[in-house]
Amino acid sequence: MKLSNALKQAQSTLGENAKWAEFILLEWLKKDKSWLILNEATQINEKAYFRLVKRFSSCEPLEYIFERASFYGLDFSAKKGVLIPRYDSELLLELCLNELKNKNYENVLEIGFGSGILSIVLAKFLGI
Repeated sequence: MKLSNALKQAQSTLGENAKWAEFILLEWLKKDKSWLILNEATQINEKAYFRLVKRFSSCEPLEYIFERASFYGLDFSAKKGVLIPRYDSELLLELCLNELKNKNYENVLEIGFGSGILSIVLAKFLGI
């Protein structure tokens, strides 16, 4: 199926969420919008694409569909069962970074925040 036809069909399928059809397509193909415009006649595996569209229409988070999540400017693996980091956690992280830079703590302990991503990012940015 032509890429342009698959995109139109996916947009129709998604209804009010039609704008996400293009995002899903570009993420799946690992291409940008300019490539899409220049290659709209390209043949794609529509079954694979529509499996992703169906997962999205079933309210599965994009982070699980593409198995990656961004947090504090870094990309992380995110498979089903792993808590997806949220923006409010970035705010908490910012407060922690400021506190830890301004005071000399010997140890830092993170308990019960889910995926452990706060500890990973703190270690990276503090050089621990």
